[in-house]
Amino acid sequence: MSFDEVRDAVVARLSSPGWAAERRAEDPTMVQHVPQIARINRLGLLTFDSQAGRADGEHKERAYCYGFVRDRETACGLTSWVSLNTDMYASLVVVMGPPGPDPSNAFRASASEVKFPVTVEGGVVDSTVSPFVIPAERHVAGPTAPPVPDDAACVLLVDLVWGRPAADGLFAAIESGLGAVRTQRFV
Repeated sequence: MSFDEVRDAVVARLSSPGWAAERRAEDPTMVQHVPQIARINRLGLLTFDSQAGRADGEHKERAYCYGFVRDRETACGLTSWVSLNTDMYASLVVVMGPPGPDPSNAFRASASEVKFPVTVEGGVVDSTVSPFVIPAERHVAGPTAPPVPDDAACVLLVDLVWGRPAADGLFAAIESGLGAVRTQRFV
């Protein structure tokens, strides 16, 4: 399937009542962001993992988003725009296979230790993200959906400010960055 066909499948899934119910069960704070996540996917970032960012007492989160874009050129444009126009982190993601007898395993093992804390509970890091991921598969719309094409590029975007809401922060920056890439306005 083409990137556009996969994008359409992702957007259809995001628009389904079942997807909102899954988010509500998994992370009720993300439900309010479903329309914005759907727009981001329509614009061409096929998200497969994200967090909205919040701070409630001892619980603090940074907003982040992983996703696939059409190609490396789009990935470079989006990450450049976010890096040049915001105080957020944006990177191409090195997509690595599972460890094995390959000589590059030493790099894979050490690279996978590069992590950003994104959730803190009671002063202890509870979860992290990394610009080096080992994805199980490339099915962003669910296990039965078609995978993204092999030439799609993966990106990671992280709001470095703890607790900044993504609606006006990271998610808004992603929408603006994707719009800039479409019109080729990077600054």
